[in-house]
Amino acid sequence: MDSREDEQERIIYHRVTINAVETQKKTEIEPIGLELSSSGSDMPAQSRLLVRDSVIGNKSVKILIDTGASTNLIKPGLASKARSVQKVQARRFDGTWTSSQTTKRVQDTILMEGMEFPKMQFTEWDRPDTHDLIFGQPWFTKYNSQIDWRTQQIEVADHTKFEDVDGPTFQDKMKSGAYDEIYQLKVTNVEPSEIPQELNPVLDEYKDSFLEQLPDEMPLTRSVNFELQMKPDAVLSSRAPFRISKVEQDALQQFVEENIRKGWIEESKSPWVSNIFGIPKKDPATGEFPKRAEWLRSGDSKIPIRWVIDYRYVNSMSIVAKIPLLLIEELIDRMVGCKYFTLLDLAQGYHQMVVLPSSRPYTAFRTQKEMYQWCVAPLGLSGMPGAWSRLMRTLFDKLRKFVVVRLDDICILSRTMEFHVKDVRAVCEVLRKDKLYARLSKCAFGLKEIAFLGHMVSEDGIRVDLKKTDSIATFQAPTCCKKLLSFLGLAGHYRRFICNFAQISCPLRDSTNQDTQWNWGEDQQKAFNALKLALQQSPTLKLPDFTHPFIVITDVVGSAWVLFFRNVSTTATTPLRFIRNILAP
Repeated sequence: MDSREDEQERIIYHRVTINAVETQKKTEIEPIGLELSSSGSDMPAQSRLLVRDSVIGNKSVKILIDTGASTNLIKPGLASKARSVQKVQARRFDGTWTSSQTTKRVQDTILMEGMEFPKMQFTEWDRPDTHDLIFGQPWFTKYNSQIDWRTQQIEVADHTKFEDVDGPTFQDKMKSGAYDEIYQLKVTNVEPSEIPQELNPVLDEYKDSFLEQLPDEMPLTRSVNFELQMKPDAVLSSRAPFRISKVEQDALQQFVEENIRKGWIEESKSPWVSNIFGIPKKDPATGEFPKRAEWLRSGDSKIPIRWVIDYRYVNSMSIVAKIPLLLIEELIDRMVGCKYFTLLDLAQGYHQMVVLPSSRPYTAFRTQKEMYQWCVAPLGLSGMPGAWSRLMRTLFDKLRKFVVVRLDDICILSRTMEFHVKDVRAVCEVLRKDKLYARLSKCAFGLKEIAFLGHMVSEDGIRVDLKKTDSIATFQAPTCCKKLLSFLGLAGHYRRFICNFAQISCPLRDSTNQDTQWNWGEDQQKAFNALKLALQQSPTLKLPDFTHPFIVITDVVGSAWVLFFRNVSTTATTPLRFIRNILAP
């Protein structure tokens, strides 16, 4: 144990080992192995604690930089986002274990000495008064940090520092070419997605329903399971295998072994065989999807991969039940008057549903060594969205007054926090009873505004999601009919927000006629720009309140007619919805 001395106090930090009780996996957490003892003021600087003033959220905190800590630690309650909750045990210095207690894995952005460290992950653990956080080995590894222990200077390799520059200095530097690139940013204030204190007891009680990974077991056989029926004239087809590289073979073998261990797949003798191939998942560090060619050239079989099975032929030969999916507008309209929202994201949604034994042969896929078939519902089969939606409606039908479900997204909505706690508890009880699991890191609790199905919904009404308006703003002018249809599809999704959508988009629709030659002239460009501007400046609409009468206002604009609705109320003058159409010639 290292000995470091400070003239103010004497503190002994024991080496601590955390044992996750729930998962039976041990994670070494070694906050510090040091001893501070009283001494004179003539001790050299390198013997003292290396502590830095920092900011987390709007709070000033102190960070202890410790090369001996194998995990980043933080005082409970400081971080804004909880990622997981679990019971843990700590091993004392003498080797004995403490009783189990609940702690959280949390995430937040840290500002230290002009440097920003985004999405830092910590384990909550009680800290002494000398510091609030510990930067341990994960921080040193990620940022390749170097410390001069004589001067206690910290150098972070290739890390950008923030510098405040006044207007005249900025203009001078820009003219002299001091900046390689310049960006204009739009800054908005976003509330941190903290978990309200009122909901913490509920999450602690139902923490077994919030897992990052599904348990290694089969899901329950419920009243609704996935079943696939083939057409009477269906013709068997065994697709020729794709040729895959060595790195893909190694990664696929890991995928197969993992799913056999879980019981999710089994060996198959089916004559219906489809091919499988891999696509790299999003890189959490860059937020981008690596190209498949880059992955294959890397030779790294441990990169996270999304496996895709080519079920196109099976889908063409199957009978798909026409189970309706609820309209997005209808789901959002049910949120009127609600002030608190919780979003739950079911982990690996379809894999939480059983495939009936009679349908499993149709899910078969081949590797270079063997054939396998799914025991849990896979991605890629055309009947899956409808079957999953029916299961969700069956399970949450009794809670439909305060629950909205769209595929694997569950939204809980309430008028008061008191009701919201009860509503969240009721949903968690359904999850536990039917062994459904939500991914805590992708859930949001007790928010006053949520992003739901491409819209921002709050007590004030509904507006277009800022991410969607950004993608619309950067959309390049179409060069072919296919790209134009893609833009009109994106814009048409938000037509309820634009008063004269039909008239504005008329020149663009005229250019979608594939029987005529592609034409993109001045009229089309003006309509394209006007539609982009209208979508970026779209208003916030009120949600319809069916306890009040409605006013319908009509107008004819050029070759189109327009309707928009409004509630009869002394305070609500904002439109509810715009409806438009083209007049027949």
